[in-house]
Amino acid sequence: MGFDRDGYGRWNNYGLPEGWQACAWLHSDGQQWMDLGLHGDQSQQICIRYKADEFSSEGFLYGSRGGMGVMSFSFYSCQYNNAGELVNRMYMGVGVNNWNTYFYPNLDASSWHVVIQNVEASYLDGVLMAKNANLDDFRTPSRMLLFRSYGDSANRCFRGNIAGFTIASYSSLALIMDLQPAINTEGQALMYDRVSKKAVINSGYGCFGYELMD
Repeated sequence: MGFDRDGYGRWNNYGLPEGWQACAWLHSDGQQWMDLGLHGDQSQQICIRYKADEFSSEGFLYGSRGGMGVMSFSFYSCQYNNAGELVNRMYMGVGVNNWNTYFYPNLDASSWHVVIQNVEASYLDGVLMAKNANLDDFRTPSRMLLFRSYGDSANRCFRGNIAGFTIASYSSLALIMDLQPAINTEGQALMYDRVSKKAVINSGYGCFGYELMD
């Protein structure tokens, strides 16, 4: 994400407009979320770096679900598995009615993690989580959301930090969206898309928390 991958750095303010400040992450307390303004489909690969609040329950990091098209990823922490053990759970969907659930007894919910998801597979911190079996063409029924999934209620927003989010072409890896957490000249915490050169703002309530980049 960001500096090392893209070559953005302090000499050009992480690709932000003049006068903006780069943030290390944005934090939602479950009330803040964003409308990304585009649909998910089988041509895309998503990469996200996140850290959940330690005692959060369920919350969708991003996505859209409903009808026959799904591209969504949910992080559930402190849930009970079938053996009655308190563990962390990942719940993801890609494609046409294609869902997978995984339990992670040793996953530290309060640490940073990276998820990569495309129509063929999903990875957590570079480790293969699932091979997605259903490779039919699909398109999400609505625009994708960040810190939330379309088709789920607002009380299922992700509670935690997101440090970066990209959507790329799965075949060429050309960037479609590249979000950098930032503060604009009006002091508003938001994401700046370095591809479209547009801001993605809070569609929920209150304000995002943030930490400025060193």
